[in-house]
Amino acid sequence: TGYGEPLTFTTLPQSCSYAQDNSVNTGSQNLDIAGVVKKINHSQILFYGNIEYYTQPVNNHVITLQFYEDNTQPPASGVYTTVSQYDGNSSPSDFKVKVLVSSNGLYNEGALATAGQLIFIENNNGQVTFTFCDTHAGSYTLNGKFTYVP
Repeated sequence: TGYGEPLTFTTLPQSCSYAQDNSVNTGSQNLDIAGVVKKINHSQILFYGNIEYYTQPVNNHVITLQFYEDNTQPPASGVYTTVSQYDGNSSPSDFKVKVLVSSNGLYNEGALATAGQLIFIENNNGQVTFTFCDTHAGSYTLNGKFTYVP
């Protein structure tokens, strides 16, 4: 019998599962998402990221996800960690996302997701599904998923 060096690894958490797409519960109400918009952002990349997805306003609520990705490519499938903002130490495509819940999509009127939470992303040839499992943003707790369809 031969023995090698001990190896340590960490398994990633499983995504929570929601049968209904385009529905997110905020803790106080259920938002039925009518549509998701993709926007490429070429200015203020470090603060806002360079690609974002946001929901059409529902009951005066907008959920925005901002990514900093290589060449403004859509995010890859995987587990992303929430950040409060991108800064000079940020690098593209490092599985980080900024999440904002706001009224009518205004950046200064809303709540950021607490840093260090997990968002599950599935990218199927540009059709991107975002899944939230007890994601805290101010007084909101997001549970559910929605999909951007190109």
